[in-house]
Amino acid sequence: MKKNKDSEFLFYSNCFKIIEKEWHTENTYNDNFLPTPSKKGVYLIVGVVFTPELRKEIIYIGSSSNLKQRSKNHEVIKSNHSLYDHIQFYFKECSNILDFEKYLIKKVQPKYNTQWR
Repeated sequence: MKKNKDSEFLFYSNCFKIIEKEWHTENTYNDNFLPTPSKKGVYLIVGVVFTPELRKEIIYIGSSSNLKQRSKNHEVIKSNHSLYDHIQFYFKECSNILDFEKYLIKKVQPKYNTQWR
């Protein structure tokens, strides 16, 4: 598949960028593969639609004190699996999880987050 100029970005809109290589995922076909740790951090749930442009949409942003446990039991992943060709769980370990989560939700405004808008 040919990469377009924005392929390094997971999300790009209104001059706000989430760079994919800064986030990790358990999906082994990604360059940024890393097993999900049992540590605290912020996560993105991304719906993927297989089109020629490979459309990715952040549908939920959250934080957890145990990322591994949260990735296995997330209701947004379970309830949206039929709407997308693939659902990806990206994560980033950090210490100030609530502040970072709040910041990302305000900037990205995913459709399944209603708090902090």
